[in-house]
Amino acid sequence: SSDTTLLYWTGTAFHQFVYYNAGDSPDGGVGWYDANTSVPTTNTLSPSQGVFVHNSSGAPITLITAGTVLQGTNLVAVGSGFHIFSLPEPVGGKSLDSANFPAVSSSDTYLKWTGTNYYQLVYYNAGDSPDGGVGWYDANTSVYESTNSAVWAKAGESFFINHVGAAETWTNVFQVQ
Repeated sequence: SSDTTLLYWTGTAFHQFVYYNAGDSPDGGVGWYDANTSVPTTNTLSPSQGVFVHNSSGAPITLITAGTVLQGTNLVAVGSGFHIFSLPEPVGGKSLDSANFPAVSSSDTYLKWTGTNYYQLVYYNAGDSPDGGVGWYDANTSVYESTNSAVWAKAGESFFINHVGAAETWTNVFQVQ
């Protein structure tokens, strides 16, 4: 019903889509509608794209996603500024180090929604990290987190990256074993 809103980040703001059932939709249809125009939408998400879903009903919902797992070498554009991503492959707890994300040292920030706030990691190289290591560190405690699978997005979850610097290409390689 209209208690569920999907938020798609455009790079500068969220674009909203609302899910309607036949009882509350503007035209009696069922599905996702553009929140600004009330027009049904047929937008799709590609692997590596992400969204936020706001369920204000209080009751659990299940969102089913389906598609083909992209295998081989996948190229994802990473622009400067805030962007929302998901891992291109259907795995969870995988660090951006192991996913070959093109992070900029002491500048790029990973933000994962916890349900109440954002958990933030900052990427460092050996020259400027808190302990001489390379990878992602907790933005508040400076604890090394690259190998802590609990802080990384689960399969199907989205996360923000604030990428400081020039646009890059994220080259991700995945093969189903």
